Parts: sequence; structure tokens; C-alpha cells
Amino acid sequence: MPTYKSSPFVGQLQSYLFTSTALDATGVIDAIGTKGTLYAVHAYNKDGAARYVSFWDATETSGLGAEMVIRLDVSSNATIYIDTGLRFDTAVTFNGSTNAWGSGDPTELDVNLCIS
Repeated sequence: MPTYKSSPFVGQLQSYLFTSTALDATGVIDAIGTKGTLYAVHAYNKDGAARYVSFWDATETSGLGAEMVIRLDVSSNATIYIDTGLRFDTAVTFNGSTNAWGSGDPTELDVNLCIS
């Protein structure tokens, strides 16, 4: 990971926090109300089993065709930086789930997104 003296990101980054009460397998459809570019994700799994966070460039969640899937082990957290950003031309849509194909509601999963 390169070290920057100033931010390498273009534009204004906004941070969006979604707690376990708002995040389930149904998903967060059009999370920011417009298209955008995802530069960082911090996810915290407090559940007693592995959990997944999946992203779609769409206005619905689907088990197939996710742009990105993040697996979190038991009681773990992860921060993922995307240097060039993951562009969403339709909508930033994501969900939290108990399996890799996006179904099953997690109970203790928090996700913070940095989007411009």
C-alpha cells in the first residue's frame, strides 16, 4: 500500500455507516441516492460465524453477479482500500448476509463506506 502525503482521491469523500439494525440480506438499495465511486470499506463482524458483504451496481440485490464480495471471519473486522475506486454507474447497492450468495440475515454486522 503506498503512503500518501495528501489524499489520492478525487472529489469529496463521504462516510456512510450502516449498523446491523439496518443491514440484512434484503440489502441497502441505492445507499447514497445516486451513482458513486467506492474507495474504502470497513466492516466489523461481531457474529459468532463468518459473514459476507456483497456489492452490486444495480437497484436490487441478487445472489449472482455481485461486483465485490467480502468475507469476514468470526468476530473480525477488515478495512479494504480501493486505490482507483469501484465505480457504480447505476446505484451503490449492498447487503450483509450469512453466505457468499447473499442470503440469510446477519445479526451483528456493521459496515462503513467511503464514497465520492
